[in-house]
Amino acid sequence: MTIQTTTGSRIEQARNQLGLSLPQLARRIAVKSKTLENWENDRSGAEEYLATIRDYKPNKFTMAAEDIERVRSAWGEYATRWGYQVPETLDPAAADK
Repeated sequence: MTIQTTTGSRIEQARNQLGLSLPQLARRIAVKSKTLENWENDRSGAEEYLATIRDYKPNKFTMAAEDIERVRSAWGEYATRWGYQVPETLDPAAADK
């Protein structure tokens, strides 16, 4: 007896490997959470997309202290108003700690 895997089970497996919640996966592939249950209709497209994001990592970059201060002075008031903070540093090494 052969056990067939469905596209849904493969998507679920990939989602678990990536550590994504169902809503996170839905946002990444730009669909509503409810439609993930019907992925049998577009198996190859979903599998191709999941393969492209398998190694996704957020971009890391640095910014000079003077540039951070320029952002803070120009946009700091808005950042505070909207509930954000201008970071003290954008050094990737410091962010990983």
